[in-house]
Amino acid sequence: MNRRQPRERLKFITVATAVAVGIVILVGFGPPGLLLSRATACELGAKVGTFIVWTPEILLNKPAGAIVTQSNALGDWNYTMSSGSLTFGTLPTPRVDSAFQEDFNATGGFLGEFSDLNWTFYRTTNQTVVGSSGAPCTQPFLAIAGTSWCGGGGSGIVPLTSNGSNDSQEPHVEENLSELRGSACPQETPGSFVWFDTSYQANGTGTDRPVEWDLCNQSNGTLQLAGPAQIPINVTVPFGGHDISSRGFLSWQGSVSGGSVGPLPGGFDSATWLIPGGSKWSLSPVGPAAFSIDPNAPLPGLVAFEERAC
Repeated sequence: MNRRQPRERLKFITVATAVAVGIVILVGFGPPGLLLSRATACELGAKVGTFIVWTPEILLNKPAGAIVTQSNALGDWNYTMSSGSLTFGTLPTPRVDSAFQEDFNATGGFLGEFSDLNWTFYRTTNQTVVGSSGAPCTQPFLAIAGTSWCGGGGSGIVPLTSNGSNDSQEPHVEENLSELRGSACPQETPGSFVWFDTSYQANGTGTDRPVEWDLCNQSNGTLQLAGPAQIPINVTVPFGGHDISSRGFLSWQGSVSGGSVGPLPGGFDSATWLIPGGSKWSLSPVGPAAFSIDPNAPLPGLVAFEERAC
């Protein structure tokens, strides 16, 4: 008996060790890796379809009586759509390498340029992944802009709905303009539209808080964009008997030193506003702003305007 005990003990230890190693391998490294940290990540799911949508490519606020000049290079404007871990940046195919516009129209509104873009919608799904980083889906659909376009690229001032000096009154959807589309263009998807927000944010806080700009005793004032412009947008299309949407941003990175194709007319790749004097103006950022607006410094983002009497 005494001679067999060491052998049995050794056999027991060997079997126990093998079982323990097997458990560690199975649980720690085998599916689903229960001992490893896990996170929820958003992943692109099934394709829903492709839709033709009348889409803004450029959007700039314009106060009544102001002169707006914008100059942008190839690929300056782009769409960014995201849901949790997913982010897609898309550059719509530009018609020209650079664009220069100067608008002397007395009408207030927004200076826009539009064309038909193909938007492909996908479902999004939450998946469990091994690791400590990840982010669950923040919206059920994600739209990605195609690189093809059609139409005349309608541009011009889209007027405010009622008050010519307050951006809170501007429309947020531009209807399809058939007269600006080419005769060979396919029809836009009925019921589709892009909602956008370039309006005055009266209740802004922090860096989004409106600031006062007193031009009562001045003939005019000048503002220049030399930073990012980020406009919230929402692409909506019909599907399955109801509307589905995808949220994102239309963004532009301005630069006073010139664009990606070299210096543009005026020597800058940016936008400037010549604002009429004799009024007080409240200025608020459009979209997220890294810094509060200082009328005496280059603008950190697009600006919405509200005119007030002196």
